[in-house]
Amino acid sequence: MTSISLAERAPVYDFAARLLSIEIETATWAAISTDPLRAIFDQARPGFADWAGGGFDEARREALAEEFARLFLVPGVVPPFASRWVVQPIGEETTREKTRAEIASLVALACEGLGLDTNAEGPGGRLPPDHAALVFAIAAEAAKQPGAESDPVLARFEEALLGPGWADMGDALVEHARQPIYSALGVLLRDLHREG
Repeated sequence: MTSISLAERAPVYDFAARLLSIEIETATWAAISTDPLRAIFDQARPGFADWAGGGFDEARREALAEEFARLFLVPGVVPPFASRWVVQPIGEETTREKTRAEIASLVALACEGLGLDTNAEGPGGRLPPDHAALVFAIAAEAAKQPGAESDPVLARFEEALLGPGWADMGDALVEHARQPIYSALGVLLRDLHREG
């Protein structure tokens, strides 16, 4: 588990949830092309600021949409599912289906505790319970809640679902991404979750 507090990781999780749930649109581009996000991503991937300064024309929008589909929708490239990146199974059994079911249960409990609607549709539609974007959005929301660090459900959610496996997803993004935004996200995930 990373030594960086959930509150300190929350802004990255909040933005990661946006990048993993839907193709980059004008509002997201505006956020990444201005500070503080531009500076954070430039630190993760030097040269990002120059790339982001290039504008959001139709060619760039299409290239980013293609990248999103290639990375997250094509099976096996960078699956955006917690059940793929959780290092150890939550329970005793190690099957992927069991892990998915346990993640869904933790997500539902965390949403209930935070007063979030589990049936709400985000910008990319309704996400599966073990989608990385949903896990990161819940984590970001939990960090905003007073007393979240002492809530046993949220502590279990953090312990089970925000561990070092996300560093592996970060590595996969760095390896497969062609667009600087996604490789920078990979570096950030890797650095936040790499043990030791």
